[in-house]
Formats: sequence, structure tokens, C-alpha cells
Amino acid sequence: GRRATAVHLGGGLHHARADHGAGFCLFHDVGIAIRRLRHDGFTGRVLVLDLDLHDGDGTRALFAADASVHTFSIHNRDWEEPAGVETTSIALGSGVDDELYLARLRAELPPLLERFAPQLVFFLAGVDVADDDALGDWRVSAAGIVERDRFVHAELARRRLPVARLLAGGYGDHAWRHTARSLSALALGGTALEPPSTADLVVEHFRHIAGTLPAPQLAGDDDALLSDEDVAELFGGLGATGAARRRFLGFYTPAGIELALERLGYLGELERLGFERPTVEFDLTGPADTLRIFGAPDRRELLLELRARRDRATIPGFELLWLEWLLLQNPRLAFTADRPALPGQQHPGLGMLRETLAALVLVCDRLKLDGIGVTASHFHPAAQSVDTLCFVDPRDAPVFRGLVRSVAALPALQGSLAVEGGGLVDAATGQAFRWRPLAMVYPISPALRAWFERDNYRRIASAAEPRFVAARPPA
Repeated sequence: GRRATAVHLGGGLHHARADHGAGFCLFHDVGIAIRRLRHDGFTGRVLVLDLDLHDGDGTRALFAADASVHTFSIHNRDWEEPAGVETTSIALGSGVDDELYLARLRAELPPLLERFAPQLVFFLAGVDVADDDALGDWRVSAAGIVERDRFVHAELARRRLPVARLLAGGYGDHAWRHTARSLSALALGGTALEPPSTADLVVEHFRHIAGTLPAPQLAGDDDALLSDEDVAELFGGLGATGAARRRFLGFYTPAGIELALERLGYLGELERLGFERPTVEFDLTGPADTLRIFGAPDRRELLLELRARRDRATIPGFELLWLEWLLLQNPRLAFTADRPALPGQQHPGLGMLRETLAALVLVCDRLKLDGIGVTASHFHPAAQSVDTLCFVDPRDAPVFRGLVRSVAALPALQGSLAVEGGGLVDAATGQAFRWRPLAMVYPISPALRAWFERDNYRRIASAAEPRFVAARPPA
């Protein structure tokens, strides 16, 4: 027969029943498709191959009495007692890794394909099995998901079976990347492309918008845009020394900053969060320039405070945008038992670190700076940024990996307190770990990226990590 593969970028609503929705599934799209095929005259056997993390209970219920449709589901827990004339239901529990998952799939699928001999397959390729899924409880790696899908498509191709692939479950910022890898491997005959990170996509999106903003719109003509009275009002009556001191980092006027933030959608996102009239303020009187964004003109709710300067000393030969201070907070939110205040926090976070970093990348692009530098005063922001930023001192990298591993099983607050409060000791030496702020850099220019890729840097940064254990309480 003729083999074909169709991919639907959505679907796989496997919990819905004939008369009601369930589990994020309003209606059962695969069930409707099969019924439509039957109505149009297709009488062949159908396999619904469900590899979403969750039980395909709705599919099984719809076709429990239909011997022409086999429902196959490997999942974490049964949502109901499995029953049906043609069904395979395998509950593996929590914490499943690549080895167990793939071994069970390889053992179960080929015999079923031989016995049932389907003529059409619906493949629900859920990626909520991933170890980084926001709602999942399995530990399947990115490579494991690619291998799962490669195996499935290879088995179906060997039998020349037509397949309709649906995305099914996947939650969080990284879910789409698992699907992208797998689909690229399918399209390229086995070679999975590594998709860009979500942060990189935001940067590229912002760069596209920045290309529509000419420099004069950002830097302006101060004599035309600002009177002395304007300057006095903006800078609290402290004045400025020349046109350059009226500009943030010697370039951006207040009007230019607001225009850029508006075009980038940054202010619009603040409005979406409920701050209807975000207000931008400069303070250019210190050795570093300060930018603040308030929720309203009354300046009672501080959302962002950024203190930045140009830096040529940290990495000789490169000029960085150095952040002496960066605060992102939402004063309207409250801490909860599940999300308590972390060290240094007065309010919960604003949830816009990615967009803020992308906007700062544009500043570096415009001012021809090599990267963004910051000193991580606390453990938790460093842990959130370690996949994006590089340590200035490569010796910090293995130590930090050891710290992250040592507190991985702890809630964020307890982990941060253990690291910063002297709660860890080096297992090999017995020496107590003392937290210190860490200098980190987001490299932007090719030259600075190459600096962090040097053999000597990589050798030191990839050294074996120390093992830390909890310090014994005093007797």
C-alpha cells in the first residue's frame, strides 16, 4: 500500500468522551476523525498509538467495544480501570527514564503491529514525558524522545503504514523544542536539529523590531526634545552636564527609551499584567546610569530598576554593558507557601527576565558592546541564568554545578539558604562552603563568544565538580 505521514501541529485530545470534555480536552479529535473516515467508507483497522504521559482513557472508552480500533497507551498512571476488546494499557508509575520507557515500547509495539496489522495509525507524540516538562513526573531526556519517535516511525515505515501524527501533551517553555527536534529528525531522515532556545528566539524577534528604529529616533536631538526645565524635572532638579549626560549610557533619550520599549511590546506586556500606565524614569547623576519603570505616573509601584555602566576592566580587550543592579518585581503579587520569598526578594518576580535580557542585547548591538556582565549576589538568580551566562572565572563553573546538584532535591528557598547560609560542606575536605557573589557574562560579539570557547577556559570550566553535603548541626 501507499505510505504517507501527516503531521497536525496540535490535537491529540485523548481524555474527552462522547458526551463531555475532560483533562484539558474539550472534544476527542481523533475519535471524530475515525468516525468521519468510517462515514466516508474506510473500513480498515486503526491503531491509536498514544505515547503522551497521561492515560489515553477517553480513546479507550470511545472504542471499548470496537474490535477494529486498537487503543495503545503507555503512561504514568491509569485514569480508570482499563477495559476494551482491543486495548493495550501500560502504567509505568513516576520517575520513568529513557531506559525503562524505550525498553517497554520496543517490547510491546512490534508484536502488536504484527498481530493487529493496522491499516492506519494515529500517533499521539506527547512530549510531557520530558524531564523538563512543567507538569510531568518522568525523566525522559530530549535524546530519549527523539529515539522514541524515530523507533515508532521506523516500525511504521517498515510496514508501509500511513500515519497521522498529533502533538498531544507538552507543557512549559521547552515543550515545543522537543517536538521540533523530533520533526526535524523525521524530515531529515534521522538527523535531529537543535532548535534555538526560547531566549534566543526572543532576542531575534527583538532584533527584527530594532531594525525598524533608526538611531535618531532613539538618541534624538536633545536641544529639540528637552528644555532645561524638562531636564530638571526628569532628573529631580539635579541637572546634567551636557547633552551626553541627558542620555542613558550616553546615547538614549527618555523619549527614545520609551519608543523602543513600546515597539518591542515591553510596555504592552506590563499593561497586560495590569499596570495600565507604565512610567519610565532616568537617574543619570551617579557613576552608573539608572533606569526605572513604575506601574503608574504616581511612581508608587516600582517594577524595574536597572543600574548599568560601560565596563572595559573585567575582561581586558572587551567592552561590556555591566549591570550593577537589576530588580524585576511585581508589587501586586504576594508570596505563598509554595513560592516563598527567596533571599533578596521583597516582592515576587515580574516574570520578564527573558524580555529584559533581550532588550539589553539590543543596547549592546546599538552601542557595539561585546556582552552583558552581572554580579550574581544570590544563588537563585545565578541558578536561573547558568544555562545562558558564562562565569568570568572558569573555576567557578564546576563549583557551581556541584552546588546545583547538591540542592536539586530541595525546594528553592531551602536550597538557596543552604548554599548562602553555610549549610554545605565539601564532602572531600570537610571544609564549609562560603558563598560569594559570582561575576557572569552573556557574550554577544563573536570575539567574546570565542573567548569563552578557548581550550584553556573550557578545560577549567569542565573540570570535575566537587560534591557538597549538608553540614552537621552543632552538637
